[in-house]
Amino acid sequence: MTVVCRPFRIEETERDLLFRVKHGRRLTVLRFVAGVAVVSLAAAVLLHLMLGGLLVDIAPSASGPQTTIPVIGWAITVGAGLFFARRMDAASAVVTPMPEQTVTISSDGVRVETTVSVTDWRWSAWVRFHDRPEALMLEEPGGAMVILPARAFPDVAARDAARAMVAARLPAAGGGAG
Repeated sequence: MTVVCRPFRIEETERDLLFRVKHGRRLTVLRFVAGVAVVSLAAAVLLHLMLGGLLVDIAPSASGPQTTIPVIGWAITVGAGLFFARRMDAASAVVTPMPEQTVTISSDGVRVETTVSVTDWRWSAWVRFHDRPEALMLEEPGGAMVILPARAFPDVAARDAARAMVAARLPAAGGGAG
């Protein structure tokens, strides 16, 4: 049996789904800022405990630790903020805008056709699949995924047939319905 999806583009909701599958839940700005603050505070306390005694030995007046630790804590906060802001930007851009594509699932593998390319994957190219109500997602060993939105299937029977073909060849993520 062969299942041919209707032509579709990846929408923002599917990008968000992919982000959640790959990175857990979306990291809000508030949680990000709170996380950086907690990490920088913990790092400052740890550095104070580790280096405070050492700096007192070096600068017996005790002015060294009192001025150095806040500067180190601030530097860690800025560094962590920049690092994690870049990570959040990179993670949210996991799926770049793609041209309209048509996916064909058959016993041989998966074919993705766009206006500029045709890509054929054998089943051995995939390591697992994620089954969500809004999409089936096939995952490669490097973590890249092909998203097959439910809206791309002509009907529920075609989606069920595609899911059965994929499930017969690949393990579901998490051991069950991924």
